[in-house]
Amino acid sequence: MNTSDMPTFENDYDVIIFEALDRAGKTTTKKCFEKLTLYKYITIDRMYLTAICYEKIKKRDNNIDKYIRDFKMFCNILKVLVVYIKIDNGDLIKERIIRENEKVLKTEEVDDLINIFNNTIEELKKEINFDLCVLDGDNCRDLNDFNNLALQILKRIEEKGM
Repeated sequence: MNTSDMPTFENDYDVIIFEALDRAGKTTTKKCFEKLTLYKYITIDRMYLTAICYEKIKKRDNNIDKYIRDFKMFCNILKVLVVYIKIDNGDLIKERIIRENEKVLKTEEVDDLINIFNNTIEELKKEINFDLCVLDGDNCRDLNDFNNLALQILKRIEEKGM
């Protein structure tokens, strides 16, 4: 196929970043969204928010201030939508950690990490210019539920474009 035969379009966002704690369904939601939109958007599975939150709980000696500066610069250059899959039910994540033999996130860290994510996203939103789409991940149990999250993202993008 010749590149001149390919359809052209302008995206509403330069990049869409999917963020959430492990086992919240961000990768599944991202894949559903990509299929739904025929890979129209550049999508990233976790980035600065996740790095900042995991640093706060894991204390790996990474520079959080540098992450924040880099994210701010990233958002100043590109039009960014952060899709945050919010989890309030820590037991759901703990069950998934045990069932799927998760190695990074420990069950005893889940409740603290949920609070860290929620607080950090609020702090970053005050300081950095990016669009935010918060989705409720507590009721996602199967692929149909994650497809519904993907539809919610698309609806949010379409409403923003009006």
